[in-house]
Amino acid sequence: MLFRITIFVTMLMLGACSRSAPPAGDAFEVAAELELTLWASEPMLVNPTNFDIDERGRIWLIESVNYRSDLWSRPKNDPQGDRIVILEDTNGDGQADSRKIFDQHAEMLAPLGISVLGNQVIVSQSPDIIVYTKNDDDQIVQKEVLLTGWRGVDHDHGLHVVLFGHDGRYYFNSGDQGFDTTDRSGNHLSSSREGPFYAATVQTMNPDGTDLRVLSHNARNPYEIALDSFGSIWQTDNDDDGNRWTRLLYVAEGSNFGYWGPSGRRWREDKGSHFHEERPGTMPYIARTGPGSPAGLTIYEGKLLPEKYHNALLHAEPGKRLIQAFMVHPDGAGYAMDSEMTVASTDANFRPSDVAVAPDGSVFVADWQDPGVGGHNMQDITQGRILRLAPKGHKTQVMDLDLASDAGLLTAFGSPNQATRFLAYQTLQGHNQDSKREMLLAAWRGPDEVLRARALWLLPGLGGAGEDALKDAIKSPDPKFRILGLRVARQYQLGLLAHLGHLAADSSPQVRREVALMMKDFTAEDKLDILLVLASGYDGQDRWYLEALRLAATGAEDPFFQALRKKHPEWDSKIADIYWVLQASTSRTFLQKIIEDQSNPLEQRMEALDALAWQASSDIAITVAGLVGNSNENAELRNRGLYFLGKQLFSEWHSNRDNPRLMSAVGRGLQDSETRSEALKLVELVADEAFAPQLIRLARSDGLPEEDKVAAFRSLGLVGGKQAQKLMLEKAIEGSSTLRIAAIESLGNLHPEDLEKVLHDIVMSDSGNEIRSAALRVLGRHPQGLNLILDMEESHALPAELRTVATTLVNTSRDQVIRERAATVLPPPQNKNNRQVIRVREIVESIGNVERGRNVFQQQDGASCAKCHSLEAGEEIVGPNLATIASKYGKEGMLHAILHPSEGIAPEYASWILDTTSNGLLTGVLVEDTADRVIVRTEAADEIQLAPSDILERRQSNLSIMPEDLVNAMSKQELIDLLEFLATLQENQTGIS
Repeated sequence: MLFRITIFVTMLMLGACSRSAPPAGDAFEVAAELELTLWASEPMLVNPTNFDIDERGRIWLIESVNYRSDLWSRPKNDPQGDRIVILEDTNGDGQADSRKIFDQHAEMLAPLGISVLGNQVIVSQSPDIIVYTKNDDDQIVQKEVLLTGWRGVDHDHGLHVVLFGHDGRYYFNSGDQGFDTTDRSGNHLSSSREGPFYAATVQTMNPDGTDLRVLSHNARNPYEIALDSFGSIWQTDNDDDGNRWTRLLYVAEGSNFGYWGPSGRRWREDKGSHFHEERPGTMPYIARTGPGSPAGLTIYEGKLLPEKYHNALLHAEPGKRLIQAFMVHPDGAGYAMDSEMTVASTDANFRPSDVAVAPDGSVFVADWQDPGVGGHNMQDITQGRILRLAPKGHKTQVMDLDLASDAGLLTAFGSPNQATRFLAYQTLQGHNQDSKREMLLAAWRGPDEVLRARALWLLPGLGGAGEDALKDAIKSPDPKFRILGLRVARQYQLGLLAHLGHLAADSSPQVRREVALMMKDFTAEDKLDILLVLASGYDGQDRWYLEALRLAATGAEDPFFQALRKKHPEWDSKIADIYWVLQASTSRTFLQKIIEDQSNPLEQRMEALDALAWQASSDIAITVAGLVGNSNENAELRNRGLYFLGKQLFSEWHSNRDNPRLMSAVGRGLQDSETRSEALKLVELVADEAFAPQLIRLARSDGLPEEDKVAAFRSLGLVGGKQAQKLMLEKAIEGSSTLRIAAIESLGNLHPEDLEKVLHDIVMSDSGNEIRSAALRVLGRHPQGLNLILDMEESHALPAELRTVATTLVNTSRDQVIRERAATVLPPPQNKNNRQVIRVREIVESIGNVERGRNVFQQQDGASCAKCHSLEAGEEIVGPNLATIASKYGKEGMLHAILHPSEGIAPEYASWILDTTSNGLLTGVLVEDTADRVIVRTEAADEIQLAPSDILERRQSNLSIMPEDLVNAMSKQELIDLLEFLATLQENQTGIS
């Protein structure tokens, strides 16, 4: 592969690169008034991860052909290392014709960010922020590590691009791998499960590496931030694959975005939602953007594109093959947005990784060009493109950079291009104070809002009329300028507290939100009166406002609660919301009295319970348990208490999991028909063997609804032990199909001594195929059962209608001896030519039948896709949810994943091999891994609970839990039909206008 790259570069040097301007026009749909043209393509570039555009319109890009090589212990595709490349259109014809390698070395491995700021080039490559100093000929004069300590080496969840802020600071973000960094002023900060910051963060520092701060934390894996001229920061965030939870975020300072729950527990461990939005303390998102792989993001502050794009966020979405425009607008104290697919493509290899704005206002897009998304599943290292988006007919313009005249300097200062704006900023810093003040005052008084905002960041530092401009901003009729005024006042420490007090009752919730965010670091004495004013502005619905108020009260929660109680002695639902988000320790007694007083209205008691039960104190667990266990209490209130036990016993009340008072209360919940269903959900989660006698009684009850009885069966399979074995053996051979299957699956966990015989008898019985298939799959969990299946086939006893299920089970076993025996006894299906179906182009280009493909997906035998992958939004079985898989992959990418499942395993679906005393060797995904218990979800979609002491040895497998030879379970036509069906699974998206 290295040889192939070398040939391409040699061709380039000979002038062999030429492509037509439109990029495969039929494959692209572009918004009205705009056109997309090809600016550069292979062999001029390959695999662009990130790029920047300098003041001359040149593109500086990172080429990564070695992505994930070290992480996956694979040989590098290019031993010389990844590259920083400069591309230029020297003749103005709209296509790049010059390529220059700025740097390449063996240690350069998949950098994820590059910014060109004057004579410095800042590169983000975990663990380092690297600063190159260059001369006018782009030769490296100096190279140094500015700061280090970001995790995620060779990983896209690491350190991302550094941007230059309008206040002169650097801004950047990093993914959920975290960091542990000491800045150049000796300030130490870290992100880990131990805190104080969790997962992905947005950070800022001075250009010299001092005064590092964390602005937000606990996102999953944002790719880039976008920073507008008013100081607002935006980012998109990825989800755990398959959950349709990618999202657009406004980075309010202090935000916790909820990816990890309290104490650093992941959402699967603490039974929370994906981003814990149900918990107080989690900042809302602007919008969920569905499935995908959010990447490059920029704010468009130019004038070249049509007006609707002015101040819009432009977003590269490689998963869905889109360039999106997000038109964000205020909504209460937060934001909402309208979305447009500005560029959409049916080209399955179109993978836009980044987007940036050139000095002339045109937009450039980097295209990774690959059937898959992300370095962990990189399939191509020979392609890459740079595309240009501009109004129809617009020709590339190289902007004259005039920093000598006032007019030229202000034009550059207002540029939509970061590199140009930076040079203007630096030049302004060098001007004498009087001329600079007059120039900036002229900009401040002008009609251009972007230029006015940029000027205000500098004016107060010049004194006199500059400070007057700040006062004018604070009094502006436009809320966004009042917000800007507050931000600038804080930067210069000019009467900030007085301004905050003045604007605490502002008519705009946006302004009041900003006041709240800035109150965080003031003392309780300084801010208590302002907090009360802010509280009176809450409308009873705005979650953004609540979370900002919570941040404002940091360090003053108890005195704020007491002041609220004094000002609002009667119960008030709006104030109850503030109690909910405040989580003041002194509120507990008050809230408990409200809950326990049965003369209070139910709504009031429910609000008090919600405010109390999210608090961390273990004493509250006892209070809630007492409520649940009181049979004289309202059933709705008791069920709400059970809900909180289910949430908090896996989170902040974890230490109470063994508390007999809590377990007794849950037991009483099982006795009451009005609370039984909620209690059964909790019992299944807790899986405490003390509940076994009650569960057995419920399982034997004739009057119990079938849904509750199934839940009792499932729990008995986890905790019933020998006392449940006899009952499950009985239930496995009588009753409805649903109950029999639940009993059979429970037996697979209980594993009585004669399990194989019982299952054999069910397989050989005249029960329905659904029941017998369930028994066969439970047999397939263990080598002895698999051998029994093979014995049945050898003796010609295996029912023909179950042979396909049996074939899949024995041929996908992790036991090599089983697979070798199966190859003779029950070999995998083969096509007519007696060869595996692997001709990719033939399969991908064939037209299948969607309904037949749906049947292939759903059938229990053969490929058994539905066994591990759900098509229901938000539901997860073993592997990723596939409800919108076609929004992320084309047919070729999906076929590659089927043929080579172990090439691209997302971290959350890593497979583990556990050697256990009770179940032998188990292979599966770890759903829970705590000091109390380990739950493994096997390839059969069974959840097996283990005590940590039950695990003799564990190791992470390099193999996906999805079988490598799954294709052998399908005929050629079935594979074609399956891909045709999968290609229909995409999200409904907003159309191009």
